[in-house]
Amino acid sequence: MIKILIFIIFYYSSSVDLCSTNKIDFNGNDQKFNEALFKNCTHLKRLKINNIKFDFDLNLNYLIDLKYLEIFDTNLKEIPDVRYSNLTILKLPRNNLLNLKSYSFLPNTLELVNFSHNKINHIYKYFFDKFINLSYVDLSENNLIEIAELVLNSNHLGLLNLSRNSIKILDKITFIQSENELNLTLDLNENSLENFSLINNRTIRIKELIIGNQQKENLFHLANKSLFKRNGSNFLIIDNLVIDFKFFKTTEITDNLICLINSAVGDVSKITLNGKINSSIIYELNRTSSMFKCRNFTNFSVIKINSFFTKLNIVYKPLDSGILEEEKEDEPNIILNIILVIALFLFFICYFLIIKKRNQILKNEFKNIFGL
Repeated sequence: MIKILIFIIFYYSSSVDLCSTNKIDFNGNDQKFNEALFKNCTHLKRLKINNIKFDFDLNLNYLIDLKYLEIFDTNLKEIPDVRYSNLTILKLPRNNLLNLKSYSFLPNTLELVNFSHNKINHIYKYFFDKFINLSYVDLSENNLIEIAELVLNSNHLGLLNLSRNSIKILDKITFIQSENELNLTLDLNENSLENFSLINNRTIRIKELIIGNQQKENLFHLANKSLFKRNGSNFLIIDNLVIDFKFFKTTEITDNLICLINSAVGDVSKITLNGKINSSIIYELNRTSSMFKCRNFTNFSVIKINSFFTKLNIVYKPLDSGILEEEKEDEPNIILNIILVIALFLFFICYFLIIKKRNQILKNEFKNIFGL
């Protein structure tokens, strides 16, 4: 009762001058939303709403100058209708959104969308096709399991975040108008991927692909022998491929990993392996790197391992060179250690033989002196 009284007092006392500013940050105190509250705010540019209950589909088309809309911590189930606004930023985190089925309620001016921490389980494949200036898409922490195809139509996309869902299948990501080089980070961390997606368009370059940690432990040991599905002459270049060591077992670093990465489908410039690892894993990685049997292994790949124990940069040469160069920091060189051990072993053998020879000479001299 007290909450209702406070809300009524606030509503009637502020409705007169609420629209005197172009920015409103409205906390509904867990009450029902009254659409009439903003009816006169036609020149509002920024609106933030939280902690409120919606019992109808939200229509804010009367806010024609709206640029920024953020709604969070509510029971919102559908995307609000703002098709006639000039919205560039739409943030709807921590609501009850169930799907992204239609873009008709949104203007094509959108540049940033945040649908994280909802209950989204389906995305219409052309949902993002309309937004040619899109630079940021956050779909993390939803209930996505399968994405047959996702079509994007922006040359400015910097982040596509699909992390912390339950995605098993991500069949295809299509960039319609993409340039050859995208400053894109594609984050797939903390899912259950069973295969890698097809990047569908002409040759493109991606800044960072985060595979991170996946629930499927043998993801890099699949029989398909390629990191990405091939589509005609498509060629994918990845500047940095990020993998988490948490889903590798100690002795499961085989040449399959490198063969998958260096497949004919694309080229990886750098691989970042994150996580706590030990020297046995580094040894296994070094050992298998000299045993490659990948027919398609023709490009350089730089591996950078970030761990609690060591930081290691490894440059893998083409198969025919058979050369492995490595640059270590904070960890003694393993090969050098082996050489040192062998050298010490040889030194002690030589020392033992010298002492033995010297004792034999002294023994002979003793016999000559005493005529024994």
